[in-house]
Amino acid sequence: MADLNLGYLGDFAAKALGNAQTTLTEQLEKLSSSGSGSGLDILAMSKVQIQISAFSLIGQLISAVTKDVSDTMKGAVRNIN
Repeated sequence: MADLNLGYLGDFAAKALGNAQTTLTEQLEKLSSSGSGSGLDILAMSKVQIQISAFSLIGQLISAVTKDVSDTMKGAVRNIN
C-alpha cells in the first residue's frame, strides 16, 4: 500500500515537473527566437535556464527520496517478519 502511494507521489511529481519544464522550455524558445539579442533577453533566457535546471534537480531529489523511503519501509517489513 505504501509503495503504491509513494509511486503515485513520484509519478505526480514527475508529471508536474515535466509540465513546468516544458513551459519553461517554450518560454526559452520564444525568447531566443525574438532575435533582439538585448541584454535583457539574455538575462531572461539565463533565468529560464536556471529554472529548468532547478526543476530537474527537484525531480531527481523527489525520486531519490521516494525510493529511499520505499526501500526503508520494505526493510522494516522484513525485520518485523
